[in-house]
Amino acid sequence: MKKQFLFLPIAILFSTFILSQNPWIQIHPYPTAQDYNDTFFINEQKGYIVGKQGLILFTDDGGTVWQKQYENEERYFNSVFFINDIEGWVAGWGQIYHTIDGGENWEMQDRPIIFGDLQDIFFINQDTGWVVGSYKIILKTIDGGENWVKIMNSTASQMDFVSVYFTDAMHGCVVGGTSSGQDEAITMVTEDGGNTWIDTSPYNIHKLNSVYFINQDTGFACGYKKNILRTNDGGYTWYLKYEDLYGSLSEIYFFDYFHGMALSGNHNLFTEDGGNNWTEQYQVMGGTTHIEGFDAFNDSTGFAVGAWGRIVKTTNMGYDWERIDNSTSHPYYGIGFFDELNGLAILETTYDNHIMITNDGGYSWFEKQINVGSNLYDISLPSVTVGYLLANKNDKLVKTINGGHDWTILNLPETVDGYYNTIQFLDEQNGYVCGTYGQIFKTTDGGLTWNDKSISSQSFLRGMSFINENEGWLIDYYGKVIKTTTGGNSYSFQTLEDNNITYTPISIFFVNNLVGYITTIEGAVFKTINGGDQWDVVFSFSDGEYSNCYFLDEDRGWYKSHSAIYYTDTGGESWDLQMDYGFGSALYEIFFLDEENGWFSGVNSIVSKYVSPVSIDEVKEQNEYITIYPNPANDELFLSTILPTDKISYYEIYDINGRMLVSSNILQNTKIISIDISKLKTGIYVIKAQVNRYYSFSKFVKN
Repeated sequence: MKKQFLFLPIAILFSTFILSQNPWIQIHPYPTAQDYNDTFFINEQKGYIVGKQGLILFTDDGGTVWQKQYENEERYFNSVFFINDIEGWVAGWGQIYHTIDGGENWEMQDRPIIFGDLQDIFFINQDTGWVVGSYKIILKTIDGGENWVKIMNSTASQMDFVSVYFTDAMHGCVVGGTSSGQDEAITMVTEDGGNTWIDTSPYNIHKLNSVYFINQDTGFACGYKKNILRTNDGGYTWYLKYEDLYGSLSEIYFFDYFHGMALSGNHNLFTEDGGNNWTEQYQVMGGTTHIEGFDAFNDSTGFAVGAWGRIVKTTNMGYDWERIDNSTSHPYYGIGFFDELNGLAILETTYDNHIMITNDGGYSWFEKQINVGSNLYDISLPSVTVGYLLANKNDKLVKTINGGHDWTILNLPETVDGYYNTIQFLDEQNGYVCGTYGQIFKTTDGGLTWNDKSISSQSFLRGMSFINENEGWLIDYYGKVIKTTTGGNSYSFQTLEDNNITYTPISIFFVNNLVGYITTIEGAVFKTINGGDQWDVVFSFSDGEYSNCYFLDEDRGWYKSHSAIYYTDTGGESWDLQMDYGFGSALYEIFFLDEENGWFSGVNSIVSKYVSPVSIDEVKEQNEYITIYPNPANDELFLSTILPTDKISYYEIYDINGRMLVSSNILQNTKIISIDISKLKTGIYVIKAQVNRYYSFSKFVKN
């Protein structure tokens, strides 16, 4: 039988080496920001998560460190199931993958031609298993997936199977509902191992998402409208035990005969009497993220996963949850850094009581209370100690003079009807603030007093770029570019247009007094090479609504769209896609401290860091976490962690041309590993190793 093999592991998420074409490394949240659909834990230490973009994650330390075993943006995994600690399967988007070595290698298994997506997979032993999916897909294997037989697949009914459960090799149940919408549930049972199925669908019940059996007779299902059903005869008849007109339940699980739970996200349901009565309880499971999958490995402890990288753990049957991931449901609306390690992020406009602080370059963040009484809208950090935050709804400016440890609230000139939306400080003392109705104010004493430099109230100002305290440019919503060379004492005006079409500018960036760029809602990128006297379209993107740009010099720069990052080294005439988060994502801010240190932020607390592409001779040793020996080495190289509690989970080896030659996951995380380098040619190499959540870079010589 023909098989397709995937040789794993591949590169781990946010682990792009500094010599590669993509210099952006996602460093927060950990382990990823992808949507998770299912999880399976073999024991307290070993577990798996699958999800969007063909993601497979593995942990062998109870969720502290996660390794990426596989990722493929052309795949989408909905379900994972392991029969022991080395053999398991994942399924989704019409594909089934199998491993016999704990996920170090995954093999795509052949299956019959089907129409629809695979939603759930279940094995009763190493040989016998079932996969179900949309349009009433049911596949069965009796040889571990070497051969899959199509039992059912019908497009005529417009019904989907979402969840499957077998109590033994003969008795099983599938549940689901209408393919479009959620109006009707379907349940079917089998007594001959899934070869034939009997429709036992309950009347007037909405679509079901999950099924679980305590024993051969007693089972439960949950779904839309927060329906919870119970059966006492193996799924032939169902009794409604709970219903709510709002919300849905995605997963149902019983820890023993009496104690069970049905999960949605924050509003979960619990029973202590075998499912006869259910009580709703509000729980903090990390924002409003919907929970998609759950698995337990004993009678009280389990893990739940969901959208945007959510991982939570319970040790008391779901009554309390501990966050395992470090993501938040709050978007990082703006980001800035005082130096390479110390920075801050402001949250989306609805969260106004705190900011986020980092002291390790953006890998981890903690809350800092501000209590300014308004949402924070913009950041300006003119030095390593002084920073300003704009509170745009109540005419306040928040200032720090000690790198973000303490903050003082300052008053801005009062706005009657409008609000401020942009600040820029050229140094610790000189800065500007602008906003709606043409308001522009300038300070020369660090925000204590402000001088009115406003223009016509017909202008809706939305951005500015000053290159010194006197010369700068502003943009307004109505297509105007406004220039001053006198610190706001006088202005010149120009309309941003091309072929008699006026464009709506959204961001502006000047490299020097001659070269500047403007991004527009329409996606057009304008450029000037004469200080704004003339603006020309140099490129057009399809997505411009949330765009902004940053340039290192006249030629090298980045364009941030709603969900992607592009790079140019031709002054904007051509662009290369460097990172794409896909449909539904939102990237908000791009910030550069200097030529080698940049970050961007986005939805669900995404933070990615720019690492400057340099030659191998310029690589700085960053090996505070590991030692390598011997160096030079002949046939064997050793990596050892400096701290005894640290563990190595992944490494890559690059040659002097930046080509990755070797990459490997360390499935049994350890503090010391041996690497066979006998096949490497004589020369200089760079090794990158992941230690816990951080990365070390070291050069070594192969004799």
